[in-house]
Amino acid sequence: MRFAWILIVAIFLNQGNANAQGIVGAAANGKAIAIAVKQVLPGDVTEWEILLGREGTPFRRVFLVQGRWLLDMHVLDDGTVLLASAEQRGQEIRVRRVEPGAKSTETVIAGSDSNSDVFFKFHGPKVALLTAFRAFLSDNQGRSFQARPKWYRDPPGMYSFYAASSSLTPQGTLDLLWPAFNTCESADRLEGFQRIRLTRDGSVTHETLSMKSLGEPVKAFMGRYGVIYTARHLSPDTAVLQAHERGRVSVVHRVAGAARLMGAENGRYVVSIVGSDVLRLNGAKAQKLGTLASTESIFDIYPDDRGRALVLTEKALVRYSSSEPPVELWKRVDATED
Repeated sequence: MRFAWILIVAIFLNQGNANAQGIVGAAANGKAIAIAVKQVLPGDVTEWEILLGREGTPFRRVFLVQGRWLLDMHVLDDGTVLLASAEQRGQEIRVRRVEPGAKSTETVIAGSDSNSDVFFKFHGPKVALLTAFRAFLSDNQGRSFQARPKWYRDPPGMYSFYAASSSLTPQGTLDLLWPAFNTCESADRLEGFQRIRLTRDGSVTHETLSMKSLGEPVKAFMGRYGVIYTARHLSPDTAVLQAHERGRVSVVHRVAGAARLMGAENGRYVVSIVGSDVLRLNGAKAQKLGTLASTESIFDIYPDDRGRALVLTEKALVRYSSSEPPVELWKRVDATED
């Protein structure tokens, strides 16, 4: 089934914040929504404009990341924005807190580096910053971080960490799903996953998940409470989303076309794009929130505080809900109509 492996490359290479074109985030228990928009200036100078808004209010710039590599962004319930960045690949990671009122402080994450993709996970006041080597945990909303034990003595492949996903429990346990690729062929081939659990007391456990055990997926991500969602092809024209939970496998949704899969969770809700359908997921149940209306590039997806899906494209930020048509919350100034 060669078509499946070709899709694996196309789908997975769209993931990873370090190479993203845009990031969207929202407070899990608040109205704040933030967008990070990449801009390339004359001379190939890159900057990231950080915009903050609330429902019914326009987005405004709260910070500008210049001369640094933006790794990820997270929005706290009070509207504070956390920005992880590095001056260049391989250098120390810094987390900047941009608080309401534009006050900002920066913390150097001791012992960290940006040789891999980096992303935030959180649950309530607990914030985790994950790299391919280890996690850094904060109990004070990102004001300071403590290094946790390494995932591995030798990581299985920093390259593939861009496609990793995770969840963080209220008790502070991290559940990480890390894909493994065969990179020795002309196209990267997905070969399986490592599931790694890091508890608050520092114990680390590893579990190998084979392609066969997950139904030969072309993509997977970690949802809430350890539920793994996978997408696979039933035929070249039909794809299916499955939920793997406590040894049970359930068909959640079927779509026509390619098995594109993106997903995000905020500790309360899980939202996903499967093919062209926008969904809210709860265990093995799916609620359709809408259908993507265009073929433009999808940069990111994230749930808001009511479980609606915020979809950031190359031109706009659109909110999808089961109770109303899609709502355009923000439009790129230089975006033109087709």
